[in-house]
Amino acid sequence: QKKMQSFQNVKMTYKQVVQAIINDYENAEVIWNVDGEKEIGSPIIQYNETDWKFLMRLCSHFHGVLTSDLRTGKPTVFMGMNVGKERSMVEVEILGCGFDSNYFQNGCYEDEIPRRHAFYLKIKARENWQIGDFGLYEGKKYSVFSRNITFKHGELFFIYHIGMQGAYYRKKNNSFSVSDGTRV
Repeated sequence: QKKMQSFQNVKMTYKQVVQAIINDYENAEVIWNVDGEKEIGSPIIQYNETDWKFLMRLCSHFHGVLTSDLRTGKPTVFMGMNVGKERSMVEVEILGCGFDSNYFQNGCYEDEIPRRHAFYLKIKARENWQIGDFGLYEGKKYSVFSRNITFKHGELFFIYHIGMQGAYYRKKNNSFSVSDGTRV
């Protein structure tokens, strides 16, 4: 459900703002992989946004991604990329690789992140990796930022997009839409 509220005390930390949001959810937990103790610095408004969209926008203030944990059985979100388990790349099949338009759309170019840090691999594996799990490829760490589970011809397999930070980097988003579609 979409909500409207404001956080006007500029001395509030991001953790305090997020805690105010998740208080509405029983047993909710946030795992911080960004600096939640940072002060918001200017008023933040949740205007006609779902809590998920609002938390995504807050996470973008750290150029991070917001993901949920599917294993705990309770509402758990990661603010910033989770640091998961190291996985072997020996048994994976590389289906594709490259750079996509996210390098330009998500702010990597304007924030001068080297393009090589936005390189991704699309891989197929039989193991169930989680968002944030990582493998080493040519000596570099590639984290899972997208996954798709497929059952085809009696076979269960997983398709992952893995990459360095630029592959899942997010441009800081301060704005929100008002009812007529205007961005504020």
